[in-house]
Amino acid sequence: MNIDSRRVSVEDIEAGPVLPLNGRTPKQDRLVKLTVILSLVLGARYMYWRWTETFNPAHPTFWWTWILAESELFLSSLLFYATTWRVTRYTPEPPLPRRNVDVFIATYNEPVELLRDTVMAATAIEYPHRTVILDDGNRPEVAALARELACDYLPREVNTHAKAGNLNNGLANSTAEFVVTLDADHVASPTLIDDMLGYFKDPGIAGVQANQDFYNLDSFQHVVDWKRSFGWQFQELFFGVSQPGKDALNAVVYCGSPAMLRRTAVDEIGGIATGTVTEDLHTGLRLHQKGWRILYLNKSVARGLSPQTFVGFETQWKRWGIGAMQVFRKEKILLHPGLTMWQRLAYVASIEYNLLFSWAKGIAICTVIFALFTGIFPLLATPDDFLWMYVPHLLATIWAGAALTGAFVSPLLTERYNVVKLLAQLDAFTGYFRRNAKFVVTPKTISAATRISSGWVYVLILGLLYGGTMVGVSRMVAYRGQSEFWAYAVATAFAAFYFWVIIPGVARAVRRKEERVYYRFPGGLELPVRWEAFALSGSGATRLRGETYARNANRYGLSITVEEDLPPGTFVSLDFELDGRPIRALAEVRRTFPFQVDNATKFANGLRFVDLKREDADLLARHLFTTVAPRHGDIMRITAATQGVGEAA
Repeated sequence: MNIDSRRVSVEDIEAGPVLPLNGRTPKQDRLVKLTVILSLVLGARYMYWRWTETFNPAHPTFWWTWILAESELFLSSLLFYATTWRVTRYTPEPPLPRRNVDVFIATYNEPVELLRDTVMAATAIEYPHRTVILDDGNRPEVAALARELACDYLPREVNTHAKAGNLNNGLANSTAEFVVTLDADHVASPTLIDDMLGYFKDPGIAGVQANQDFYNLDSFQHVVDWKRSFGWQFQELFFGVSQPGKDALNAVVYCGSPAMLRRTAVDEIGGIATGTVTEDLHTGLRLHQKGWRILYLNKSVARGLSPQTFVGFETQWKRWGIGAMQVFRKEKILLHPGLTMWQRLAYVASIEYNLLFSWAKGIAICTVIFALFTGIFPLLATPDDFLWMYVPHLLATIWAGAALTGAFVSPLLTERYNVVKLLAQLDAFTGYFRRNAKFVVTPKTISAATRISSGWVYVLILGLLYGGTMVGVSRMVAYRGQSEFWAYAVATAFAAFYFWVIIPGVARAVRRKEERVYYRFPGGLELPVRWEAFALSGSGATRLRGETYARNANRYGLSITVEEDLPPGTFVSLDFELDGRPIRALAEVRRTFPFQVDNATKFANGLRFVDLKREDADLLARHLFTTVAPRHGDIMRITAATQGVGEAA
């Protein structure tokens, strides 16, 4: 790479490179490495035994199928351990002064109600900058939003190369030295640029990718227990553990949002990469091939909207998988010059997870079902040998996963979602052959639940696992010998485990739907509200009033719990205070339902504002995103654990 092309200033050279800290405390690091080594040793011991002493000559094809699947699952663990052996975390760096920064918000067909908060937050970023809406939908209402919020508007009439083309159009109309890329649903913190810009004092850094956090904790991929203050979501493992590990290998995946790019670096690779449906992964790979570095900042500088339903979840993972395979084919990761050995390993690990891992997991489930219904088992071994070889390997794997993520429940929840996205990732294999796959925007607002008819494969798998469990139990009861009993016992245990893992995910897929255009933040808002209403009855109007707390809220309404029954259609006047400013609103009761609390009946009332000043609605939204969302986010176990160790490192 030609260093002259980077426009390195004297100030940058004197500042020197940015040096990472170990992302774990010494105690944590010792524990993690101990568990990883133990898992590797016991895993290698188990696999050696499987390859050398368990061959089933009566059914060699079945034996080969299963042992290759097991070997791939073990390989997946090896790649994960290799890429997370060392993780990094960076000390805060003061922002570089007087730099020219543009904030790009790429949008296509997202609701303007959703886009408004993203744009409003972007314009409120404290560091001097220019906010640009890149509208591939070329919508008049978005142009009006840009005028209202005093930001630039850049539409496109021809959507060539989808999102990548939209971003490149922004670059073609920008002279900024640095560019922030935000998705239409990512609401930035006021300090986003300040948090990122200082790391560019290292002239070799092409981009800074931050943690991709979410504010809707009731999405399909979240598991939250408010009473125990426990939160988990499927992508935490990637952003809290994998990305810091990839940073140590200089192989951070550029995920598009929230991130900041150095303009000269992007220009050197010809702009945002086109030709695949994952332009972010593709662009990051090309930067690495040119010798640039992407730094990972494990900090929540913006919060986005995770897919609310299984439909959105599956759409997103299908696009990621197909795009990853397109990148693998297009860039020839194993052979393309410019990557280090460790970078290749990290990218191969990502591709392996999107392709081979899912096939192996599918084979594992099918193996259990086939064995129970046919009585044919994929290996020959005594019960004692199997338990002695397999159980220590299993427990060590779970322990290592818990040590890496900070929660013993995490490996089990990860297993659930790995199975639930199985079909989406199996479809990813087609990405290797699909040169013109269409970029599909992930639905994140109104979305229907999955129909049972659409998820028939998962229903079939559940039925077969349940049936196999019953068959296994019956054959254990009528067993003819100890070896047969234990063979069915092990297979039945696996079938019951997979059934227990899959059924909550399938149940949530067919039950979870999203009827709101705009997300409502749940309880714990700490927002006192004074209310007054006139309830009509046969005897006339009754004046009701009281004080309570908002149960949930967004810029369009809130919910209150009161002791009086407020029928739908009732108008309620509301008074509350935000940042020392009194706010008055008129709202209409849209829905109400009774519930019991300590043997007393109370009523939850969903209200929609019918009269609220626009500036007051903006203030409420800003409060929810800048005060409530970070407080709610504190319950996310892996995120809190991986972002909170820097001072002790």
